[in-house]
Amino acid sequence: MFTMVSSVLVQVKIPEKLLKKVEKLCKDGYYRSKEDVILDALRRLLKRYEHMDEPSRLTELSILGKVSKKDVDITDVTIDFNEELITKNIAEYFGTNDVSEILNHIRRRLRLSYS
Repeated sequence: MFTMVSSVLVQVKIPEKLLKKVEKLCKDGYYRSKEDVILDALRRLLKRYEHMDEPSRLTELSILGKVSKKDVDITDVTIDFNEELITKNIAEYFGTNDVSEILNHIRRRLRLSYS
């Protein structure tokens, strides 16, 4: 039996450079349409955050400048540190394990968030 999926039209403005990259993915045969590209990107983004535990979520939000220490009560939070896993996650998130590059990235984010 065929089940019809309900859809809602959402209009979004995106930079022209980004649109050209989306169109190239379609032209190269990776996707049938721009809609497919955008839906796949949304699914991947949502999946990334779907299973994130609370400390990971708070860490990422803090790095992005979306939450500060005053917004969170961490008195009841206990965390077992796995240094190897933390190092791996930081390197994946920032695309490098070079501490100077990571700090520069964080500083740029902070400058942007206070501008």
